[in-house]
Amino acid sequence: MTYRERQRLADIQASIDAIRSHLQRGDLSDGLVFDAVRIRLLEIGEAVKALPAELPTLNVAFRDESCSRLARAEPPICSVGCSIAITS
Repeated sequence: MTYRERQRLADIQASIDAIRSHLQRGDLSDGLVFDAVRIRLLEIGEAVKALPAELPTLNVAFRDESCSRLARAEPPICSVGCSIAITS
């Protein structure tokens, strides 16, 4: 794995950590929290697009209360079960 690939994976982890932090500060009904989470999800998408196709599939799951808040958001931010599959 190259330095750039490791950096993209670190970016994904940092975004996941930031989402958890944002959700501890407030509910997704708060526009600022909603926008912060949405932007971090976009960052995850951009980082994933930068990964090469030959990397194995990565599975990232939110396994705490932040997960259910994302799934219950209006509109829903992530799928029910809140498992975000990151594929290359």
